[in-house]
Amino acid sequence: MKVKNGLNRYPFLSMIMFLALMHIGHLTVPIWANRSPYTPTDYFLFECLASTAATLLSNGQKWSPNNNSNFEYYPYHEVSKASQISGDPKSPQSLYACIVRKQSSFTFTVSSIGMHFIRLHFYPTSYEGLNMSKALFSVSVANYTLLRTSESSYSSNPSDAKYIIKEFCINVDDSVINVTFTPSRNSSGAYGFVNKIEIVSMPQDIYYVRRGDDQLPFIGHHSKFFTGNSIALEMMYRLNVGGHSIYAEDDTGMLRAWSEDFSFLINQITDTIHPKVNIKYSLSVPGYIAPQQIYATARTMEDNGHCNMTWLFPLDGSFYYLVRLHFCEVMKDIWQDNQRVFQVYLNDQIVENYADVIHWSGGVGVPVYRDYIVNVTRNSQEMFLSLALKSTESLNGAILNGLEIFKLSDHAYNLAGPFPFGQRTHPFGMSNRLLQNHPKIEKIDPECFKTFVELAKKCLAGRGSERPTMGDVLWYLELAQQQ
Repeated sequence: MKVKNGLNRYPFLSMIMFLALMHIGHLTVPIWANRSPYTPTDYFLFECLASTAATLLSNGQKWSPNNNSNFEYYPYHEVSKASQISGDPKSPQSLYACIVRKQSSFTFTVSSIGMHFIRLHFYPTSYEGLNMSKALFSVSVANYTLLRTSESSYSSNPSDAKYIIKEFCINVDDSVINVTFTPSRNSSGAYGFVNKIEIVSMPQDIYYVRRGDDQLPFIGHHSKFFTGNSIALEMMYRLNVGGHSIYAEDDTGMLRAWSEDFSFLINQITDTIHPKVNIKYSLSVPGYIAPQQIYATARTMEDNGHCNMTWLFPLDGSFYYLVRLHFCEVMKDIWQDNQRVFQVYLNDQIVENYADVIHWSGGVGVPVYRDYIVNVTRNSQEMFLSLALKSTESLNGAILNGLEIFKLSDHAYNLAGPFPFGQRTHPFGMSNRLLQNHPKIEKIDPECFKTFVELAKKCLAGRGSERPTMGDVLWYLELAQQQ
């Protein structure tokens, strides 16, 4: 929470105001430890609560949108039964949605221009007296379209509802952020909804390349790519590879949640390592880039020049993506160049032929990351991005500590994909159990078989929109053949 400079002269007054704010109804105050690597200059949390208690948190200021007749409040109870992926370990016992029946904006006045996180919280279900299939709307900020829903955005099975957070990074060039909800004009009775909105400032260069800095490798192209601040980002995946989930309050000050990677891992035989190592940040990788937990754990595999570690991620087609790989050598007996060397592939294209984390970082426990731009623009609504780390003839296998994937806005300032609330996890657990219970299947390469099983499950999906196209089937089979 930011406190005006004048209050710094009167510490007792600051404490009194802080205690008073803690007693405002339904007010949530984020507290960052003094040693947090980053303290936001702006933090807003708007929660759709009961009609008499909706508040906006902006440095402790209360805001009630009830003066705007465009907003209505609808309750939904027992949300704790839903799967919550927000990074909050405590699921709420009740939840309200703000219902928007005509174009309306949530307005936030920020203290600093520049890059900000915008997080939209959704629990897509039928609220009291409302049909979820009529929740047809778009969300925009400035010139950017963040998402757009359709009837295929929702499942007919209420138990499929998941608590979803859509996170975006957008450059703010003035002191006001308008988050605009626009119900579809093509459907009678269409409405928009949202459960919470977060606005958090961020370091300006954390995901962006400044003019004059090195541009990013553009995979499959001879030229490089410049990620200037005119490009908006949507976070697709943020993973703690080889470690446990990290809740938002345990991030480096930006309230980012980190998930486990196992659901996306194709390989069955990998190792996770959690040695006690002192993480030493640097000028090139400051402490706010990722939490220490990301770099203190890793996934690796045994020394075998014929083995890969492979992850597979569903993505929206017709977009470019920023892929960030986090590395940190955590084994104290690997302390010099050439002891751990491996290759990195994105969609079967080699992006690092001689990856050596010690050579990149300079020592054990020193984090480093690598960014790449990938073009996923095949003629399909949903595509897949494969990440493979292949061990070479060095004495130690490949290693990876963390991963982030962001969608880049296109030339029309659009980020909206066909599945705004789609589930982006692979149920690889079923094929793992099948392999364990049927030893005779070992005659088939396990990785190839698991890929085939997952493809078969996708082809049997209940809704046609969830089934892969023939082009995707062929691509998937080619991936299986290469494993």
